[in-house]
Amino acid sequence: MSISQLQSTAPHVQCADSCRSYCILSCMAEKHSIYSGSVSLDCLCDPGQTTDAATGIPSSCFEPQGECDFFSDCLQSRFTNCSLDITGLISQCTWLADAMSGFTNCSSKEWLREVRYCFQSYFVPNLDSEANTTCSELTNKMNSESYDQCLRLTTDNLDFCDLSEEDKDKIRSSFFSTFSSELRNNINSTLAWMENC
Repeated sequence: MSISQLQSTAPHVQCADSCRSYCILSCMAEKHSIYSGSVSLDCLCDPGQTTDAATGIPSSCFEPQGECDFFSDCLQSRFTNCSLDITGLISQCTWLADAMSGFTNCSSKEWLREVRYCFQSYFVPNLDSEANTTCSELTNKMNSESYDQCLRLTTDNLDFCDLSEEDKDKIRSSFFSTFSSELRNNINSTLAWMENC
């Protein structure tokens, strides 16, 4: 079977390689730097298997698309033993998704989109069954690291400081209002950077 056939029939199923959790296209790209042609045996997939056998979460979790249910369907489902409070992450994701329509500048929309994806992609390595992530480490990532990383995100030579003053003010006033006081304390240096740029 070729990659193009799989793209049209089963683009988001897990690879047969039980040590890895990613879809066939990522497998071929990561392992072999091949983006078209035949699929190698180590990347063959079972189209009927849509969850990762080792983690029990949907295989789509390993390639988040920006949907806010990622945090409940993927992160919380993977770490049921951690009693994660994902309310803040869902609140920020929802704000980022809804806010896009309120911005006309393409750079601002792109920054918001990339930050939303970053908040999800940042946790993907922890979803792997081979990851030895502790509840404490995950909570720390949720309560500061992911914000420090994603809010300072630079993509295509664009970061928060490159946005228009009007859009920066809009993001500061409304997006920051979704942050708890504890989160504000945890990411104080990042917020100060965003206030001063």
